[in-house]
Amino acid sequence: MSQSDDNNRIELLITILERGKGRKLVQFLDKHKVYFHLEFSGVGTATSEMLDVLGLNTKEKDVIISLGTRKAVRGLTNAIDAGLWEISRSRGLMMQLRLTAVNNLISTALIESAEGIILPENEEKMINEFDHSLLLIAVKQGYTDVVMQTARKAGATGGTVIRSRMMGAEQFEDNYGIKIDPEKEIIAILAPNSTRDAILNEVNTEHGIRTPAQAILCALPVDKAFKI
Repeated sequence: MSQSDDNNRIELLITILERGKGRKLVQFLDKHKVYFHLEFSGVGTATSEMLDVLGLNTKEKDVIISLGTRKAVRGLTNAIDAGLWEISRSRGLMMQLRLTAVNNLISTALIESAEGIILPENEEKMINEFDHSLLLIAVKQGYTDVVMQTARKAGATGGTVIRSRMMGAEQFEDNYGIKIDPEKEIIAILAPNSTRDAILNEVNTEHGIRTPAQAILCALPVDKAFKI
């Protein structure tokens, strides 16, 4: 892949920050050529004591999923100190994930919008590259705390919970005789690959699909992640 093709690759950007900051974040991302945002409400899993240590006022989170070229997303690193702190004023997290497909028209629009972006000379603010995964654990409502306790014992440091509803489980129920509760909470955890398997295996053993928690697990590779 040429450097030009690599820069034009479409990336998924997931940002988790304090509730109420999402709108300003979207304005900031638009300014830097990262577009097409989806906003969700989430809840952090940190204890009240940990929130005090981090200087956070609330566990409630805005979760923003955005699209941009790799060039535009990398270009954000030039603007973190200049503008993003004014938006977040608290600790948050951005994760950059690689996509394998996207609408052609959206891809064209994103590539054209990123023309003229000057990339940073280095990416020292990135805390990892090809070394972390985003773990997504969907559990029956009411089981988030106990599942997070198990994940922490296996090495997880925290996560964000997003309320959801599962659809299309009828065939699984017919084939395996397990009725899956549709009301789900998704726990999103950023974890080093060194602890990824331990977390997934431990959660699956204690809270898998045949248990009351009915956990459904998957992991996505994270190209880069950085704190805001």
